Amino acid sequence: MIKKLKITKSSWKLKLIFQDDKKIENLLEEKNQITEDLNSKTLYLFAGKKNIYSLKIAKNFLKIAISNRRNSIIDLETFESNKVKLVDIVKASVRINYDRKDLQFSLKSKTKKSKTTKVWFKSKEINSIFEEEVVKGEISLEVRKWQMSPPNILNSEVFAKEVKESFNGIENVKVTVLNRKQIEKRNMGLLIGVNSGSNCEARVVIVEYKGNPESKQKTALVGKGIIFDSGGYSLKPAKFSLGMKFDMSGAAVAAGAVKAIAKLESKSNFTAVLSITDNLIGHKAITTDVVLKAMNGKTVEINNTDAEGRLVMADANVLATEELNATRVVNIATLTGAMLAALGHTYTGVWATDDKDWKQIKNAGKKADELLWRMPIHEDFAKFIKGSEIADLRNTDYSGNAGSSSAFQFLTQFVNPKKSSHVHFDIAGTSEISMLAKSPLIRTLVELSKEIK
Repeated sequence: MIKKLKITKSSWKLKLIFQDDKKIENLLEEKNQITEDLNSKTLYLFAGKKNIYSLKIAKNFLKIAISNRRNSIIDLETFESNKVKLVDIVKASVRINYDRKDLQFSLKSKTKKSKTTKVWFKSKEINSIFEEEVVKGEISLEVRKWQMSPPNILNSEVFAKEVKESFNGIENVKVTVLNRKQIEKRNMGLLIGVNSGSNCEARVVIVEYKGNPESKQKTALVGKGIIFDSGGYSLKPAKFSLGMKFDMSGAAVAAGAVKAIAKLESKSNFTAVLSITDNLIGHKAITTDVVLKAMNGKTVEINNTDAEGRLVMADANVLATEELNATRVVNIATLTGAMLAALGHTYTGVWATDDKDWKQIKNAGKKADELLWRMPIHEDFAKFIKGSEIADLRNTDYSGNAGSSSAFQFLTQFVNPKKSSHVHFDIAGTSEISMLAKSPLIRTLVELSKEIK
């Protein structure tokens, strides 16, 4: 939805113009105002004083330029200054374009066709950066399509099929879809328990990309794929069940990130493990007080059927470390409402058992311009979940404190520290805002793949 084009004499072009630039006749010298010059087929967007111009201000002007009604080519070089580099302008233009509301997936009977943004700049060196941003942008749209899809259309079986098909033609990628029998054979009792109330079978999708076959380092992105979360017998109130189609965002992001990493031919090894089901009420659905056994043999007392995401991811964590030999497990999940209370819609919470992992993630987030906040890890957060009288673990901490951190403590019980480090992203606040999908972390995870040596 964004293209780099040549400017010709017949092209309408849009340029940013500052107060100190060469005077244009009849220019509207009011900030954010556009002047049309019919003779030169140029739109001039007035930016005011250049000495206060910054990248943050430039992004606002790019939003105006991209949303202008005339189908003009945006001259990105005019957005450059001594303080603002062209490379940052190019990156921002692509990202802003793909964040447009009109590119959100919709099933409305009447929808306006989204226009293609046209841009221009000379630099051949920056062109590769532009093309990389476009790849990430296009994949983010695919992820948002999955996120926005209603659960009656995108059920667990359809989602698994679509993910597999999306990797057709991409080199160095192997996609495996595990069905119910294969999941049972692996003794993934937590995933089977959550799936027991559903009309659709659970699926586990494994996407393996080997960008560096000589390296033993393998990062596994374990994505929570709850197609719809009713809460099970710990039933959600009506208001809080709205938007539960987004509970599969972690799986969608994990799949999208590995696809971007593979298409960009990163020299690293990344695997996506997607644990997919819905969480419904049915005559076979689990209740509270039942005890389930995970793939690694640990038993879990269910004290809340609405804490199902950590259950399906726990089995996937074991699969990632014990069967796929991941050296780093990265969980991605809309896991806890407590994350919203802690960081709102602004930051994604991050837990990392290894400081080296956090350093790489912090650098990747900075390069990707995504806000991340490292959360604390402490054994105190595991006391309640380890306090069951009849099982190894409870699945929910009812102390009322540090709910997001106790959820991490549950997940990390299923990552073998002798084999793998553990990272967890809680995207409960950043996966969607006001019922619009955001496809977070894809750019960060692509940058992370470059950090791995």
